[in-house]
Amino acid sequence: MGPSRASVLSQNMNTFGRYQLVASLGRGRLTEAFKAKSFGIEGFEKTLVVKCVHPELAQDQAFAQAFVGEAKLAVRLSHANIVQVFDAGCVEEDGRSTYFLATEHVAGLTLRSIWERCGFQPLPVHLCLHVASELAKALDHAHRRSDNRHKPLGIVHANLSPDNVFLSWNGDVKVSDFCLARALARLPHRLPEHDGPHLSPEQRLGQAALAQSDVFALGSMLYRLLTGQNPFVPGSSEEVLQQIERTDFTRSGLPRELRELVERALAFPADERFESASQFHESLLMTSYASPKRFSSQDLAEFVERFREPPSDSAETAGSVLAGPNLQSVPPPSMHVDAGSGRARSWPPLADMRDLTVLSLRLGNVPVPAAMRKRAKQIVERYGGHILAESSRELDAAFGLERTDARDTESAARSALVLVRMLGSAESEPSAGIDSGRLRAGAEGPFREGGAGDELLGSARRLAHLVPGRVAVSESVAVNLRTAFGSEPVPAESAARLLQDTHAPPLGRFVGRHSELSELGQRLLEAGRGKVQVVGLVGEQGIGKTRLLLEIERRIKKSGLNIGFYCASCPPCGSQTLEGALLPMLRTLCSVRESDSAARLGAIEPSLRALGLRDEEVDALLAELGASPMGAGLSDRAPLRAAVRRMLLRLSEDRPHIFAWDDAQEMDADSASLLSSFVERLGHAPAMLLLSARPGGAAHYRSIVGYSEFPLHLLPEHDVRRLIAQELGVDKVPDRLFYFIQERAAGNPMFIVELLTEAKQSGAIVIEGGRVELSRL
Repeated sequence: MGPSRASVLSQNMNTFGRYQLVASLGRGRLTEAFKAKSFGIEGFEKTLVVKCVHPELAQDQAFAQAFVGEAKLAVRLSHANIVQVFDAGCVEEDGRSTYFLATEHVAGLTLRSIWERCGFQPLPVHLCLHVASELAKALDHAHRRSDNRHKPLGIVHANLSPDNVFLSWNGDVKVSDFCLARALARLPHRLPEHDGPHLSPEQRLGQAALAQSDVFALGSMLYRLLTGQNPFVPGSSEEVLQQIERTDFTRSGLPRELRELVERALAFPADERFESASQFHESLLMTSYASPKRFSSQDLAEFVERFREPPSDSAETAGSVLAGPNLQSVPPPSMHVDAGSGRARSWPPLADMRDLTVLSLRLGNVPVPAAMRKRAKQIVERYGGHILAESSRELDAAFGLERTDARDTESAARSALVLVRMLGSAESEPSAGIDSGRLRAGAEGPFREGGAGDELLGSARRLAHLVPGRVAVSESVAVNLRTAFGSEPVPAESAARLLQDTHAPPLGRFVGRHSELSELGQRLLEAGRGKVQVVGLVGEQGIGKTRLLLEIERRIKKSGLNIGFYCASCPPCGSQTLEGALLPMLRTLCSVRESDSAARLGAIEPSLRALGLRDEEVDALLAELGASPMGAGLSDRAPLRAAVRRMLLRLSEDRPHIFAWDDAQEMDADSASLLSSFVERLGHAPAMLLLSARPGGAAHYRSIVGYSEFPLHLLPEHDVRRLIAQELGVDKVPDRLFYFIQERAAGNPMFIVELLTEAKQSGAIVIEGGRVELSRL
């Protein structure tokens, strides 16, 4: 390859153009990288990285032209997740031309280096999602970059791998080398086969890299980080393509949501993948937000800090240099020898962290009958709880243990209020306590004897004994639930609050969704003409499905339309419960709650008979609602199914009705089957079924006869501005705030509101005189 510039450094000839080379960072296939400094007026000094192209490559005119062209594009990239290219040029020395790039210096480690120190084992899920999400933002920025005439520049990375992903000590995620790989790939005598393991199938076939090639590379890398395995064993192009075609991702061991995410990113042909890195970023973000664990840059900084090398005299040559995939650096081993003691120490063990919520129910002062305890357990499990321990006086459960959801704490609170009301009597005052925390999810579980969950369980039990007849929660739980529940302080107990009943948060003016509302209005007109409509409103978490249902109900009431509107929510584990979606709608139709007493439930019997229900149907329906403790154990479900079908038919005879199910992704197959028979028997009755759901899963609701789907997308930019202005109560939104929100929330209404709430509470946003003042944003 010719003489190394490192040898020049050893001779103290360390000037390269206008840069002073400080230390060699490594020599790879394309470049040799140096830590360098540039100087300006009055002692100005900047540390950066200079990458010099090997002389023999520089002499190849085809490569030199490709390098210069790609470098011009790389200089145009300016994004928080991309290593900035400051300068590109050519230095003439001794009759030779040396092409170079001057880039941002990132103090930290490459993703590969960290992964190597972890023994190439699977990394924590939340870390992987965070890193992949940040990288997707970087790729999206590059793919969308255009020139001064708004013509797309067609920038792609073409060789994304853990080697050119940098994790800084401050928790930043950055990707480099947007030009080097493409410059080499343009040479006719150099095929892309030499590159890393994440090349897309089209690249392996010798085709030009597309934006979706980068999506494939990111998906492949995410799969490796999550599983510790390369989805495709290296081989010829034909062999790898065959592997892609026959890969069965169901054997990956990943949760369904992650598996579907990776499978779509790795789809072949390319048009079956995510349409863009932006769409991939949105899906990553939604998956991350669906979990109660929010992984932040600070969390990443703490993670990376574990792997910081002890101070040495090497001038940061080992840990702080991030040179890219073309450097043949040797990552530190899994064991590190402490320079001071000479003793070997292991890198800190990795363990997946999980946010869990614990509910402890104190059943009262007198023993509870077995039938009532059975029903209490069924309620907890229907809300997604996992029973930890039970006795005649107590019941403990964990939420988020078997599957996690952002609403685990809310589900625990709802079930606690239901149970305390249901079990309350003149002789007994049941109570409950709820606490939540982040625990290590070891192989044996955090709630084994002496496990990490002991303290959390003990806290919930202590809270349960504070106030008879009430639900007490920790301060952190109360903050988590503030938008859905009221609370009040516990006398003489500063670290706890008493949960009040659910309350509807104040809703501002509805923003956006004009086309969706217009189309739904047309569907409602069709239903009014006797053509039954079955419509699915499908979108990711936080996209505004529930808010849209509430807006439909509000507009119907405001307009004075003679249209009945009934909305029920499927419980978190409804898809695993026989006809689990029917009970919520039954309670809505009958205006009762799950915790109502048998006497209150018995009072609705005349209304049921007025709807034409037969004796056996009335008995079955009252038993299922809880008028008798044996309701959930009915062996003959036929009368219950007939009762529900008859109620829906009778209600739809007189005037148009909308029957809506929120969280319909949790609808079970039996409920969907019953609704299909209802639709078939409606004939020309004016009725509409609205099914609000997240994508994925079994999606039994899609099997209902006549089903059609409305996908809900992210809000466009003008609606994002309107929503921000409305939430803050201002007329004008500063561009800085808008781009800050848009970059992080990507048009997701719930995430926008959450970000604004946190920013206001932290003082980053202050409203003065109808104007927005920003600080520490």
